[in-house]
Amino acid sequence: MTGIVSRVVRDGTAAAGQVLPVNANEPEDHGTAGWSRRAGRFANRWREWVDVPRQFGIAMVIVVIFFGGAAGTTALIFVHRHHALRVAGERAGASVIESQNLRVDLSYADANAAALVFDEVKLDLDLNWNNPQLARDAYDATRTEHAVTDKVTDAEMALAELRRLNTNLCPDHGTNPTDLADSSCEGDLLDLLERQIPTYTDLVATARAHNRVGQQVAQAYLQHASALMQNKILPAVDQLFVLTGADLDRESRRATDATHEVEIAVLLGTCCCTALGSQLLLFRRTQRVFDVRLLAGTGVLLLAGGLMFAGMGIERSRVVTAQEKGYQPMVLFTQARVLALQTRTDDNLSLISLSDRAQYDQGSQDAVRALGYDLDGKQLATGSLPAGRRGALVAALDRLPAPDRPALTADLDAWLSTRAVVTALLAPAGVAENPAGGVDEELSRFARATLLTVNCREPAFARLDQELDKVLNVRQADFRARMSASAPPLDWLGWSGFAGVLVAALFILAGFRRRLREYAA
Repeated sequence: MTGIVSRVVRDGTAAAGQVLPVNANEPEDHGTAGWSRRAGRFANRWREWVDVPRQFGIAMVIVVIFFGGAAGTTALIFVHRHHALRVAGERAGASVIESQNLRVDLSYADANAAALVFDEVKLDLDLNWNNPQLARDAYDATRTEHAVTDKVTDAEMALAELRRLNTNLCPDHGTNPTDLADSSCEGDLLDLLERQIPTYTDLVATARAHNRVGQQVAQAYLQHASALMQNKILPAVDQLFVLTGADLDRESRRATDATHEVEIAVLLGTCCCTALGSQLLLFRRTQRVFDVRLLAGTGVLLLAGGLMFAGMGIERSRVVTAQEKGYQPMVLFTQARVLALQTRTDDNLSLISLSDRAQYDQGSQDAVRALGYDLDGKQLATGSLPAGRRGALVAALDRLPAPDRPALTADLDAWLSTRAVVTALLAPAGVAENPAGGVDEELSRFARATLLTVNCREPAFARLDQELDKVLNVRQADFRARMSASAPPLDWLGWSGFAGVLVAALFILAGFRRRLREYAA
């Protein structure tokens, strides 16, 4: 209830009887001065309540909160990095390798399928081949049925493995895809391959059946099968490889994210400031310059930080090395082998398409140039390829030790020399070195070209392909090993650092507890 009371102005200048209206329930202190007095009274009461033991208790709570939060956040960061690293090595890396194997197997199958027309051809073996056993061996050497079937089976196994890995990748739709393969997710691409590969094998089987009864329609089926492989199947596989490669790169970046180091540095810096504040508090309250337990805790904290940063640094270094010395050479050798097989496919199709060889000859020449060499086996000059490229095989050879390079280059030279002989044998009459000889001479030249192309008498390409396959397998195994070796530093050093943060907190709490016991005594 309010009332009117009289209040004389403190300076004594108010007239007698002057009255001022005031609220009887209103506090007496008003304005900044009142707030300052109330704050001062609260501070006094706080200082009276917060004695030294309570200060130590509050400091212990702060230590538990800061160090516990730092340890928990650090553990989450390590779990995240370890998961990303495991995904990069076991899922993304395996997907890349399987997509590479799928590409190589299909290219190998297509190269051999294009030559199966020679399986049943009665070759002109009148080239010092009077021995029937030699003739039989030459005939057997041309058979490609098992090579095609085996590689298609391997490709189907790679598809099944990609299904099992189940990465569910999709491209970045900000890149304006130009066709179905460029815009499809991994599941769509696998569906496409599972539909088209059986169609391809059916076409090859039909061609083989017609070829066995001597019907030339087999050549049309082989050309149709190769067109299906080149225009639909292999582009889908290439897009699949792009998706898996992007997934590997993304997971590798997650596993080596530099923001994790920044976050851990901030957390450790906060813990160090907490430890320093604790040391100052004990110094002020106990007049001891240093507390051994707090010093030990600070030292363990610094050691923990060093272990964590060392673990993350070694992990990043090994992932980068795996990319540079494992993944990149693996990709280059895959490209080199695929281009060599593409050249082989076009050469075989050119051989069975004497009336329409231009597109296959051009495709073969382009594939050889993409390897980084001209048709004479000489390395292309710098700037010969667009976008500053050096050629897949040239770049791949740079990743090999110097003693391992001559074998590959020698096989490449022998293969290109054989290819030049085949080209000369199949040249038009006005271009060939020995155009005379009529029909018999033409058949003899064709037989010789066939023998060389299907590797009956010249194993140069087979040796080159085997060398590339061996190097590719070594690189794939090296990549797997390097990715597997990236996790242990993070496991041992990183988690040791995490444990060190907890041990440091225990040392600091032990220091406060000892002083509390002294006050209690």
